[in-house]
Amino acid sequence: MAKCRVPGRYILVALLFVGNTILSTHKFDLGIAILAMTNRPTTVHNATNATALIPGDDIRLQDDNDTAMEQPISSDTATERDIEESKVVGTFTTIVPASPSEGGLSKEGGGAPVFSWSPSVQGVILGAYFYGVITPQVLGGRLAERFSAKWTLLVGLLASSGLTSATPWVATLGVAPLVVHRVLLGLVHGLSMPSSVALVARWAPKRERSTFVALLFCGRYMGIVVATLMFGHLSALSVAGGWPFAFYMSGLLGFLWLALWYFLAFDDPACDPKVTAVELRKIRSGDGTAPLKASTAKQRPMPWRAVLTSAPVWALVVARFTNMWVSMLLFTKLPAYVQAVLGLSLHENANFSS
Repeated sequence: MAKCRVPGRYILVALLFVGNTILSTHKFDLGIAILAMTNRPTTVHNATNATALIPGDDIRLQDDNDTAMEQPISSDTATERDIEESKVVGTFTTIVPASPSEGGLSKEGGGAPVFSWSPSVQGVILGAYFYGVITPQVLGGRLAERFSAKWTLLVGLLASSGLTSATPWVATLGVAPLVVHRVLLGLVHGLSMPSSVALVARWAPKRERSTFVALLFCGRYMGIVVATLMFGHLSALSVAGGWPFAFYMSGLLGFLWLALWYFLAFDDPACDPKVTAVELRKIRSGDGTAPLKASTAKQRPMPWRAVLTSAPVWALVVARFTNMWVSMLLFTKLPAYVQAVLGLSLHENANFSS
């Protein structure tokens, strides 16, 4: 009876799927983790006469007419009856703990740092990643073609895992170091993510190529689900301070994947001992599979003028831009919106946002 073997190209695409999932997890982890990292407001919805009291805090009350006032609440006077009898005119009341200074740092009972970042500062931190990821993707594709897609992705995910694991420490240094940290993470991802496509071009038979590429994109969206669920639930635990533990686990997943990638992935299917002669012929037989490293002898110049003046190219650019603008805004800010408007707990937020 013939031994059942998993084709080598399927092992490679499975590794690429998991690798893209981990990269996407590192990309979107801060969107929900930042809720556990910051002083969270208490919000009351659709209540004509309602407020909430936070013992020991100065709170700012703001109704839908933008009339704001600050009042100190002491733990001696804040009771459930006080909360029930307190009156604030308006149908939507938001209560925000006042912070002594922007970017201030305090400690929770479990030892995890809590930061007093305003929503605008949080937006700058979350958006910093995208400043780094924009342009390096073109260079990353060329690196994968000219050198080694395997090693480009390996080094990229190694750096990504290290940066993710270091996020709790960098956050304690201040807002500016964290912004630089997120820009660096974007640069790393911009250089490493195109390697997956370069490997698919080398490994996938022509009729399977679209399926392989679809799996890569599925991995990226799966990473959003994993990041939201993992960081939402792990951040609520008391293990290793709560939210820092989520970053450590996310980095650990990347390091574990690297071990598998190092031993199981190859740039060329002809160099992979898992690939049989039959599979190699299937990959290369009449499917127009191009070599991963561009041939300098037959290399043709890139027709940049024709590309930049092509109406279909610009139509794709506009369509992609508008799609990604909405998607990235939704993926990064949905947890904060759910917390502020629906008032869900971190566990509920993770389940809902994912």
